This record gives sequence, C-alpha cells and structure tokens, in this order.
Amino acid sequence: MEQLINGRFEYEVPGLLLSQEKLAFSVTPEEKFKGELQFAAEDKRRIKGMAYSSHRRLLLGKERFSGEQPVLPYGVDAKGLKSGDKIEGEIVLSTSIGEYRVPFSIEVKTPEVRTSQGAVRTLEDFVKLAREDFREAYQLFVEPSFTRLLTGREDLLPGYRAMVKTPAPYQNLEEFLISGDLKEPVTLSLERENLELYEVQSSLKDTLRIRRSGWGFLRAEVTVEGDFLEVEKKSIHDGHFIGSVYELEYIIRREYLGKGKNFGRIRIKTVYQTLTYEIMASKGKKLQVNVASYEKEKCLEAARDLLLMRLGKLPADQWCDRTKELLADLKDKGYYSAECQLFEAYVAILDQRPYEARLFLDALEDNQRVKKEEILEGAFLYLCELAGRSVLPKKEVLERLRQLHQRRNDSFLLLAMIFELDTQEIRPQSRKMFLLEEEYRTGCRSPFLYLEACNLGAQDGSVFRKMNSFTLQVYMFAKKYGILTEEMAFRAVDLAGQMKHFSKPVYKILEYIYDLYPSSHVVSGICQHIMKGEPRREEYFKWYELAVEADLKITGLYEYYVETMSRNYQKVLPKVIRLYFGYNNTLSDNKKAFVYSNVIRNKELDKETYNAYRNNMEKFAYEKIKEGRINEDFAVVYQEFCVNSQDENVRAALARVLFTYRLYCDDPKIRKVIVSHGALKEEQVYLCTDKTAYISLYTKDAAVIFEDSSQRRYAGTVDYNIHSLLDIEELAPKLAKDGLRYPGMLLHTCGEYSHQNQVNSENISSFQAVLGQEVFREDYRQEIRRRLLMYYETNMDNRNLRESLREMDFRGFARVNKSLLITILVKQDMFVGAYDLICEYGYEGVEMPILLRLCSQMILNLEYEYEEELLLLAEYIVKSGIYDEILLRYLVKHFEGPVEETLKLWKRAMGFGVDCYQLEEKILVYSMFTRCYPAQGMTVLKEYIRQGGREQVILAYLTFESYGYFVGGKQVDPFLFEALEKITEKGWESDIICRLALLKKYASENNWDSKRLETAEKILQECAAQR
Repeated sequence: MEQLINGRFEYEVPGLLLSQEKLAFSVTPEEKFKGELQFAAEDKRRIKGMAYSSHRRLLLGKERFSGEQPVLPYGVDAKGLKSGDKIEGEIVLSTSIGEYRVPFSIEVKTPEVRTSQGAVRTLEDFVKLAREDFREAYQLFVEPSFTRLLTGREDLLPGYRAMVKTPAPYQNLEEFLISGDLKEPVTLSLERENLELYEVQSSLKDTLRIRRSGWGFLRAEVTVEGDFLEVEKKSIHDGHFIGSVYELEYIIRREYLGKGKNFGRIRIKTVYQTLTYEIMASKGKKLQVNVASYEKEKCLEAARDLLLMRLGKLPADQWCDRTKELLADLKDKGYYSAECQLFEAYVAILDQRPYEARLFLDALEDNQRVKKEEILEGAFLYLCELAGRSVLPKKEVLERLRQLHQRRNDSFLLLAMIFELDTQEIRPQSRKMFLLEEEYRTGCRSPFLYLEACNLGAQDGSVFRKMNSFTLQVYMFAKKYGILTEEMAFRAVDLAGQMKHFSKPVYKILEYIYDLYPSSHVVSGICQHIMKGEPRREEYFKWYELAVEADLKITGLYEYYVETMSRNYQKVLPKVIRLYFGYNNTLSDNKKAFVYSNVIRNKELDKETYNAYRNNMEKFAYEKIKEGRINEDFAVVYQEFCVNSQDENVRAALARVLFTYRLYCDDPKIRKVIVSHGALKEEQVYLCTDKTAYISLYTKDAAVIFEDSSQRRYAGTVDYNIHSLLDIEELAPKLAKDGLRYPGMLLHTCGEYSHQNQVNSENISSFQAVLGQEVFREDYRQEIRRRLLMYYETNMDNRNLRESLREMDFRGFARVNKSLLITILVKQDMFVGAYDLICEYGYEGVEMPILLRLCSQMILNLEYEYEEELLLLAEYIVKSGIYDEILLRYLVKHFEGPVEETLKLWKRAMGFGVDCYQLEEKILVYSMFTRCYPAQGMTVLKEYIRQGGREQVILAYLTFESYGYFVGGKQVDPFLFEALEKITEKGWESDIICRLALLKKYASENNWDSKRLETAEKILQECAAQR
C-alpha cells in the first residue's frame, strides 16, 4: 500500500515458474503421501505471499512464504477414503507478482499385485497364474494381500487362513484350489502295471512311463521292494514331467537275482493315491522243470494225504490208491529214491499185501543210504517188523529204534514207530505226552506230533499239564482240523484259568471252544482270562454280556460290562447292572455318562431306575458340564438336566458345549482336525483319535481342515461325516443371553458370511458384546459394526439410542461407514463425537444438511472461536451453496484465502446483512498485493467507504485502480471517478496517477463543464511543474 500511495509502480511484472503445472496422485485407502511444490519469479527476484489449499485432503506445510525460490511442502491424507474416491481442488499461490492456481487431483485406487504374468486383480487371475507358474502363485498365496482376491468368495476365507498357517507347503495351495472348485486333483496313471523278464544275462536299465492328469502341484515318493531293483529318483514332482508324461528310470541288477523267479515292486505314492508296478525277473528260461522241486512237492502231497487219512477224513483204500498213483508218477519222472521204496512197502502193508511189501524191502537190504541214515534205517526195521520179514526179535528192534532216536531226537517218525511197537514200557498216557513235549522242545513241528497229542488228550484231558507253547500248538492244530473234543475243551478252560497273563491265541481257542460247547463254565473262563489283559476292549463286551445274563459272580464284571459296551447300545440295561451301579459306581466319567444316557433314553420303559438314578445324574450333569466334558452320552445327560437349570453357571457352561459335533473320518493318514472360523483370530485344533474327533462348529461357514503327520493339510479331498450332539436349534435361542461372554455363542447368534443374522432388539446385546471380544478378527468386528449401523439407521430418531451410542467406539464404526455414523450422531445431537470423526476421517459422503447442522452447532459451542478444521468445514459447506447466518458470520470473522473466494463470501454475507468491514478490507488489501482486479472491487470499496474505512486503504486502492485504468487500459466502475473527484475536492494527498486517470476519463467523455475544465487545468499545471 505504501508503494501505491507513494507512486511506485512496476509496469512489467515477471511471471511465476512452477515445478509442476498440475498435481495428480494415486493413493491407497489410509495412505499418507508427501510431496513439495517449488516456484520462483522469472527474473529470480525475491517473492513473498500466501498459499491456500481448496480441499482439506491436501494439507500445506506452511501458509506463508518468501524468498527467491520458495519450497511449499504438502501432504495427502487418505484416511477415511475408500477405493474409487476422487478428490479435486487447487493450490492457490497469492504472491507479490500475482495469483497462480495449481490444480490437483487425488484418486484412491485398490492396491493391485504385480506378477510375471501381469496384474492379478481377481481370483480367476490367480488361477491363471497358478496354471502357468505354480510356485510364483504360491508366493502370492502366502502373502496377507491375497485376501483381497477373495472378494466375492468370502466363503473361502476360513479355509484359506487355515491353509497358510506356518509351515505352509505347496500341497496346501493345491488343496485350497481343489476345495474351492477351482481345479481338479492331479492323478497319476501307469502305462503298464507289470513286467516279466526271463534269461536276464546282465544288469539292464528300463523306464516306466507315468502320466498325470491336469495341472497343479504334484509330489510323489518312489520306493522299491526287492534287492535287485534300483530307481533313478526317490522323489518326483510336477517339474519333472514333460507335458503330462514322466519316464522313471530303474535298473534290474543281475548280481542280486536269486534262483528261479524274483519278484519286486516299484511303488509311486502321492497324498491321494498309491500306484504299484510289479516286476518279475529270472536268469532262467520261461519254461523249465526243477526235478528236486517236483519231488518235494509230491512228498508234501503224500504227507498231507497221510495226515488226512490219520484224521479219518480220507478212507484208507482211497489213500492207498492215490499214493500208488503219486509214487508211479515220480517213478515215471525218473526220481525213485529209497524214501519212495519204503513208502511203497508201507502202502503195501496197509493194503494187506505183505508179500509185495517184503519184495520192496528185500531190494533195500544192501542200500547204503538205509545203512547210514538213522531215519531210513529205523523205517526199514519198523516196516520189516510189520511185514513179518524181520530176522531180529521185536525187543532188539525196539532197542535199535531207541538208539537211533537218541541220535536223531528231533525225529517224530522214529518216536511214533517206538510208540506203535512198544505197548508195554510206555503205557502211562502222561509218559507219552511227556515224550511228545520233549520232541517239540527239540524243534520238531510235525503235524503228526500234534495229532498224536490230540489223540492222547481226547482220551484224558489231564495229560495237558499247563498251557505252554506246546499245548497251545496242539489245541490250535485240533481247532484247525476240527478234532477238539469236549474233554480237551474243558481242560483248556481250566488251564487258561491257571495262566497269570492274557494270551491272544489262548483267547481265540477259548472263543472256538464256546462255539463248539457253549456253557457258563466256558464263559466264566473266557471272562477271567481276558481280564488278565486289556479287559476294556469293545470286542469283549459279548462275553461280559453272556456272563451277566448267566448271573456269574466275577469280580469287576459289571464295570467291564459297561466299559466295553458300544455307544450304539440302546436296549435297557440288565436289572443287575442297574441295581449295582445305583449303589456302587466306580466307573470312569465316560462310562458313567454312558450308563446315565442309557437310563435317560429308556426312562419310559424303566421309570423306576430313572427315578432311582435321578439325583445322582443331575449332580453329575452339573459337575461335568462346568468341566466342559462332552461326547454323545454327556450330551444326553446335559439335555435332560441342564437346559432348564436355574443356575446361571450351568446354563453358561451348556452354552459353551452346545456347538460340539462328532466328526468321523476313516482316512488313515489324518492325525488332526482343524476348524477355522472366518470370524475368529485363531483356529481350533483337535486330535483325531480312533477316527473320531469332537469339534466345535458355531456357523455353517466354518472350514473343516485335516492334517497328516507331515503337517500337510487337506480340505476338499478327505471324506468325513459329522453330526451335532445337542439340539442347537432348540437350545441356542434359550441360551443366547447366558453365552454373552462366550465367543462361540456370540458367533452363532450373529452369524458370518452367507449365514448372517440381522440385528434386532432381542439380539443387539450379542452384537455389541462381539466388539469387546479380542478373539474375533478385526474384519469381522467391522462387519458387526456395519450391521449395527444399519440397525441404528432404522432407529436413528429413537432417543433411546443414545445410551448405546455413548458406549460406542466411534473410530471403529467410522472405518465402516463414517457418513452414516456421523448422520446418526448428528440426529442424536451428539455433535462433539460427530465433529471429532470429521476431523479424523473427513466429511466426504455426508449429506450437506447434516454437515450444516453440525457445523452451526459446533460454532455456537465454541462461541465463534477460531478452530482450523471447523473453518475448513464451514468453507466446504458454504462453497456447496448451502449455508446459514452462523456459518457466514464465522467465515467472515476467520476466513483468509484467495481474493476470488473471499469476494464470493462477501456477497453471501451481504445478503444476510452480516457486518463485513474486516472482510472488505482483506479483499482490497489482497487485491493490491496480488495485483488482481476483482470485477466487484469498486463495489467492495464503496461499501468499505460507507462504513468509514481507513483513509490509507481507500487511497491505496484508488491509486491501484487508477493505475489499472490509466496505464493498463482496464475497464473500471464509474464509482472510481466519483471517488477521485471527491478526494480531489477534499484535497486528499494522493498520487498524480489518480488525477491522470480522472483527466483521461474527462477526455474520453469529452463532456466539459466549468468544473471539469478547472480540474483538468490544475492537473495539467501539476504535470508541467513536475516535468
């Protein structure tokens, strides 16, 4: 102003150089971005001025600047914005060399993931990436940002989170894709399943062609059976395949091949299947005859037939005919040994042909093998005695046989010959049994040995002294051939009772005995025997049941009866069991629950027992539900006694076990069951024991995942079945209030994903309780806030809503829908809370009438005191064309900005009759500072003069306008000349430019009167004097 008043003018003002003519930014929600704008005068002079931002989202680091090359820092705050939002505005630089505007635009974009295949924006894009590069897809899969790709497929979120738990192998990605129906499992097939090789002359290499179906992750373990086999790779994966084929190389090592046929296998095992490739390799030709093997086979056939004959299962005459044919066949094949000749003699003796027998024996008289080998010599002497050919007395024959047996004490054949010839010395049956047992100890395992022992035991069971390994083998032989007599059977029961430990083979024999000779004595023996081992095995229940039905008195019987009872047992318990456990209950908790559940299920059939048990059952139910115990039987007891309990602790405990399910999975590789609820931070892990797990499922959207011993997880490739233990539909509404502190009940009440429940007056407390539980994920709590906001929206005019709003976490709800929350708060007259949210998250999306009401009320609350955010809010509202007198007065008092915006404000304020004296002076001063000539500048000046404005400001502005008119040729308001005439008349000290402007006006109008002529003359004289 001083320069203008003193007549110092710049006729040419340099322009302003900007580092950027326009600012454009792309930011992500909640991102903060910083930058700077540099500018300078073209002639590098020192400049100063003020900077303004037209939008609160772009904040300036300073409002005033000065220097030769000022730097204006700025920041962008995207907090509260969402993807797709776009902010536009401008930075206004009011400088000493003019006013400049730098437009800016801020676009909020959704973050995208860049890969070698381009941007991945959707789940479909990800599947394409996995098909092209599975390992790169895996790297993206384990990144937290992957969840953005599941928009629209939120049902996959629980399973995804379970699959990326550390460690997360490639297999988990494969399972995720399969479970989401995004691909089919990879399967393998073999081009052929077996190979036969003969005449292998040297080690050789071959290949097994393996084909795979489809694309995806594949890992297979390769193992071999057979020492002669080697494989190139012990593990193969999808990278080994060329297209859909992999050729597995393997080697057959000749040096490890034995005689005859050698069998081996190559197994290829994946998590989904096992393939077997069978190989037979032989050094010999495909067809060859092994004489020794043939003879051995025929000898075994003859021995089996002899055994059948001794067992009475094959008539003697048939046996003779079959044996003669067998011996003739051997003779034809060129194998006719001493054994065959002795066997022919034996057949002839049994076939009542002693003469032929003697002929066969005569031919062996000088046979060297017969003379050297004990068994052959003994057989020769024995047959000679039977055929009447022996030249020695019977006593000497027996003595020689004993000598031979002492040398070959493992030969039952020699002992059997002694038994048959010696009818005097070995008379006691117990002595025979002793000799047989001694024969067994030497290693003899001949079935004829066992048959002889069976024959002795059939006559007198007491010959079996104890149930040792020999006795056990004898009984197993008798069982196999069906010759176990009743005498032997009851002796076995007695011997089993003498045993100190349980024996599975003995149990099987006793089981067989009961099938042959059922009796309470056998049942008692079986029960007592199994009680020496693992008596609680379910398979033993049938024996305990028989013992109870027979009213046997065995210690521990009733306890084991209940312990081994199947869960599927639905019949009424026997009376003796009911009475026993009514007074003497030493069962485990599980079995108590089983007994009680049985009593409850059958209470209509047996009310007496139910009433007798009632107090104990109710007490048991209250104790165990507080401990959290649960299975099918506990559930029946709880359903009976806890549902209508008046004890809050009992009802709360029932709410905690209400959502328990029994899961059955018979996949042998599964070790754990994982339940992942999208709403909960942590997954729940359950051990899978005996193919069963008891899991908690609160919603139908939970993911059930399985884990093997290698921590690989499965989602869509494991079969299972599941059922709830309690009536959830009936009990959940009743227990909702009792479970307010239990996350599971809250989750069930509120729901998630596709099974969401809407908020109402009955369940709103559950929704509010979720917000205070840290076990829930933040994104789920945000969803709950969204649903609560929708409920509040429908009730926003209800004054009772304020109580709920006072407890609200405003910031959490604002991140869901700030505009709706602010609207609700304003309608509930909670202005301070609404204003705080606007300060933090912005006002985008809030309706103008709501903002106007809020802003007006806050201005009144602050009694028109300056507050930066409030001033920005008021400016934003007024710019939209909606305002009231309160906002205008506040802006008139505090607003500072570009001349154009200030002038608009002045016009609006004048319409409301607001005192604008200070505002008018700002307009005049800033216009002169920035060298801009507002169209209504003279109107403002006129009003300013009317209010008695400062003379210095008036003179400066008149000089400024005069300069523009006289030098710049600017069109001006006629009031300028009225004012110039008045200050000239009054003799105000002003610059000559004012009078020159007036002179120019007179000359242009060419309308002279005496007054104008006089004034013009004085001006000209002044100019001449200065010249």
